[in-house]
Amino acid sequence: MTTLVRTCQSQDCQGEVLKAIGETNLCLKHYVTVTTQKLGSARDSFRCGVGVDPEEFDWLLAQVDIVVEMIGDETLDLGDEQRTKILDLLLGIANLNEYIRRSSVVTR
Repeated sequence: MTTLVRTCQSQDCQGEVLKAIGETNLCLKHYVTVTTQKLGSARDSFRCGVGVDPEEFDWLLAQVDIVVEMIGDETLDLGDEQRTKILDLLLGIANLNEYIRRSSVVTR
């Protein structure tokens, strides 16, 4: 069961923070936005050949568990748009992980 713990720390937002993403201090909308931005940054760095910051990548991988938990939580009322964004985020992290894995195999 997902419970609400406090108010979002994003400027001028009064959305409630879900317990599952409580460490971020963001509501679901802002959590998805920030995580998607971090994913985009990591993907861009990888594509440019700079590589992905290992701490950022580990953080992104940890988000997979959180996203899967949210999707499976029947008490969480996700709209179609939110569900789509969350699924896109999950797919994006999985794709980045696969690109990195394949790149590591090629360079070995």
